[in-house]
Amino acid sequence: MKCLYVGKGHIKNRITNHFYSKDFSENMLVYFTYYSLPNRLSKYYEQLILDIFNIPFNKSENKGLSNLCMYFTQNEVDWKWEALKAN
Repeated sequence: MKCLYVGKGHIKNRITNHFYSKDFSENMLVYFTYYSLPNRLSKYYEQLILDIFNIPFNKSENKGLSNLCMYFTQNEVDWKWEALKAN
């Protein structure tokens, strides 16, 4: 899975807004993850990620060149989805 976007804000509103305003159709399935941080730290980490990695949907601030990826087996993805549905 390749990281497509990094950002900060209220997670539910942010995901809803991006669902309607960004075209992820070429990427087939899109998974969202988040980590809660105080605002000042989230600004720092967001900029650090953008300075190192090429994140396609962060066009204006993106200076990085490396890809940020995570590799999952199909079984891991299915297990996480089943665990989420159970909660």
